[in-house]
Amino acid sequence: MPASFPPRHRPMGPAAAAWLPHRQLAWGLVGALALAVSGCGGSGGDCPDRYADRDGDGFGDRSVRVEDCDEKGVLNASDCDDGNPEVFPGQVEQCNDRDDDCNGLADDVDPEELTVQQPRFLDADADGYGSGNPWSGCGQPPPLYTATNGLDCDDGAPQQHPGAEERCNDRDDDCNGVADDNPVDQLAFYFDRDGDGYGASGSVAFACSSEQLDANEQGYDTNYYYQYYGLDGTWVPQGGDCSDTNQAVHPGAVESCNGVDDDCDGAIDEEPDLLRLGWYDRDGDGFGGEPVELCVVDVFVTDPDSNQAVFVSSVGNDCDDDNLDVLPGAVELCNGVDDDCDGAIDDQDVSRSTFGQDPWHLDRDGDGFGDPATAVWQCTRPTPTATTDRSDCNDDDDQVSPDGSEVCNQLDDDCDGHVDDLDDSLVGGPCL
Repeated sequence: MPASFPPRHRPMGPAAAAWLPHRQLAWGLVGALALAVSGCGGSGGDCPDRYADRDGDGFGDRSVRVEDCDEKGVLNASDCDDGNPEVFPGQVEQCNDRDDDCNGLADDVDPEELTVQQPRFLDADADGYGSGNPWSGCGQPPPLYTATNGLDCDDGAPQQHPGAEERCNDRDDDCNGVADDNPVDQLAFYFDRDGDGYGASGSVAFACSSEQLDANEQGYDTNYYYQYYGLDGTWVPQGGDCSDTNQAVHPGAVESCNGVDDDCDGAIDEEPDLLRLGWYDRDGDGFGGEPVELCVVDVFVTDPDSNQAVFVSSVGNDCDDDNLDVLPGAVELCNGVDDDCDGAIDDQDVSRSTFGQDPWHLDRDGDGFGDPATAVWQCTRPTPTATTDRSDCNDDDDQVSPDGSEVCNQLDDDCDGHVDDLDDSLVGGPCL
């Protein structure tokens, strides 16, 4: 069965080619029925008026009558162009400056006929989308009838049309029937439990306003946050709260010396005007070496190097904080170490102590025994032959020393305080 179309939706192009012969056939059947009724069925007899149909479209030319019943002809003589098979009564009127349907008008807009001009819709805001009733016809459409669709939901707002970006403005920008659904400029809000105006960064949700979230509008599923964080709380535009159960802790808060990151900047008790300078005292001598800034000093803290408890002293300047005996004020000893941390070592230190140290004595005669009258108090040997021995009684004679042999020469050769015969160790005596 051929396709059928309502009067204002008849097909064009290939579909029209399939439809038109059936229409012409209908008109032809009407003519054949008329011939049968009139009794024209062969030669002779009375024949009704028939007209030549040169283009074979089923409609004849009124100016060319067929006189002989044996000749072919048609009863309908309403063809206005019998040389064009596309022109006949009932044909679809097209925009071609031609009277296709032989009603005396070319390209007419007939409610019963369909024209090929695509309908145009009023596009008052020139956004490419129209609205209202369409216009259809041949030639130029009326002013502003430029859109080929009628999908615009507000033809006075060029920012509103199908496919537009949805924004937070209480308008249906993309004409999908919902205002502010998934807008591109929605904001981030954070659930604030402690009421300090800042929410935890992990409790983020996106909406046009906090009121939308508080009212659970637009399908935002905020039940999770209410259940997880508790019923008390509001949505705020600031996040970054590192302790959302402590109202005094939030970004921008005043940092206090309390072991808490009050301002949520990742550092604890770091404000310069709050800090005091101290020194880690790792050897426990009361003096620190490595400096550190804390709110309180002279306290034990965790050593960042060893992760063990360490005392932070308010006194520094320990030049060797791993040696308990080295500290400012210590006794400078002859040990190659700056014991008192004054920058000078041993003999270079004027504060060097000789307590418990034997002095050096000169040994001018090189016999290994020093002159007791030449004591030198210093860490290093003052001369190559200097010795800590002080028992030489004549340091100018290498034959005289505690190891010497007493002989008759009126000298105390062995430095025992006795001379010649008076010395029991005399060799070769008596001398008198």
